[in-house]
Amino acid sequence: MQDRLDTLAPRVAYLQRASKLGNDAYAQQVAEHMRQAMDSDDRSLVPVFHTLTAGLDNLRHALDVAIRNYDAADDEAARHIRRFKFLRRLPLALGR
Repeated sequence: MQDRLDTLAPRVAYLQRASKLGNDAYAQQVAEHMRQAMDSDDRSLVPVFHTLTAGLDNLRHALDVAIRNYDAADDEAARHIRRFKFLRRLPLALGR
């Protein structure tokens, strides 16, 4: 998904520029109107796209942290189990 968003980023950036409709006042007004339709408030396409990419970055980071924490907890549990197994066998090794 991130790869697809990366390929869309230049196209979204392109939408932030005014269209080249001409130099007269009306053409400039229409071009600005079209630009604002893409990037005028937080519900427009450009800000929504940026919010989506930031949200995916945050999700990726949160998943990385969760996986590291899970792995650390799993390693710690495995150490305790190995210690428990060792202590359980210790009386047998000592002849008790």
